[in-house]
Amino acid sequence: MWKMILRCGVAKKRIIPPDGVGDIYIAGYLTMMAPKIKDIHDPISARALVLSDGKNKIALVSVEVIGLLSDFIDKVKYRLSAYGFPYKNIYIFSTHTHAGPDTMGLWGPIIGKSGINEKYMIFLIDKIVNLVIEAEKQIEEVELYISKSEFPDLIENYRINENVDGSIKILKFVSKERLIASLWTYNAQPEITTRENLSISADYPGMVSRMIEDEYGGVSLFALGLCGAQSPIYCEEGYEKMEIFTNKVFSKIKEIFEDDKKLEISPIEIRFRKVKLKLEI
Repeated sequence: MWKMILRCGVAKKRIIPPDGVGDIYIAGYLTMMAPKIKDIHDPISARALVLSDGKNKIALVSVEVIGLLSDFIDKVKYRLSAYGFPYKNIYIFSTHTHAGPDTMGLWGPIIGKSGINEKYMIFLIDKIVNLVIEAEKQIEEVELYISKSEFPDLIENYRINENVDGSIKILKFVSKERLIASLWTYNAQPEITTRENLSISADYPGMVSRMIEDEYGGVSLFALGLCGAQSPIYCEEGYEKMEIFTNKVFSKIKEIFEDDKKLEISPIEIRFRKVKLKLEI
């Protein structure tokens, strides 16, 4: 009987701005007179996961920065197309930390001046491309498992308070009972650092991902479920509260991590839907 086989490879690299690139402006809060980054509280990284069913392959990349614009994504996709990755099969998403370099041009030294450091952006493109190539080299057969629960206690919706989505989900890629990778999501926007913060930080998603990697192995990617309305209960309260928040999220993950459901492997499909949104002016 024919068996559908899914293969997975992962890789992780730090993306801290290297020495010599020049001034790096911190992103996330002030849109003018943004401060320069002075030091590192905890490292920021990029993580890549490559999946293949023998006919199709896709790349998922989680990057610990505030956001990435389409022209940047197109440059990465163009480079990766030389390695057999179709444009539509490459998904690059930022974790949305409010304590990383300005990668969108919104947080410069004065109003109207971009805070993007072009040398850093070239460095970041190279890191992501090489990361995906490295992940593909590590590819091996896997089975899929999912764990999920609700954890609304740590989230507040500052637009419509009753509309809190506290779902927490973990997709696990397991090879011969060994965890290769995990992809997890939680809907609290990473904005626990204060507006006065001058240190690089991956915020709670990066810290939880590292805890998952240390506890269970593999490489753990984070994807933000929602952005813009749902905030952590410790929004802008600093690193001490970030540690508390991180530990609470990780404790919940430990509760549900082994309580999983095996998923049936099926061929890779790329699906999309156009959604029209009504805007009010």
